Amino acid sequence: LEEHDEAKQLLEALADMDPTSEEWMETIQELSEALGHHIKDEEQELFPAARKKVDPTDADKMGRDYMEMKKKALS
Repeated sequence: LEEHDEAKQLLEALADMDPTSEEWMETIQELSEALGHHIKDEEQELFPAARKKVDPTDADKMGRDYMEMKKKALS
């Protein structure tokens, strides 16, 4: 959750910056590195651990439920 909050804060900061500024480039680099680290952690640690603990049928249902909620949110 902390990493998600950090990404949101960086995105909000970027929205207020001049995209041609050095500060914007530094912040986008920081965001890129933070996201890369977060994705690596999820793919290498969180998701494999979840696969061991969650029943495949339950995982499929969660995936379908998520996709349905996402579809509604984007409508």
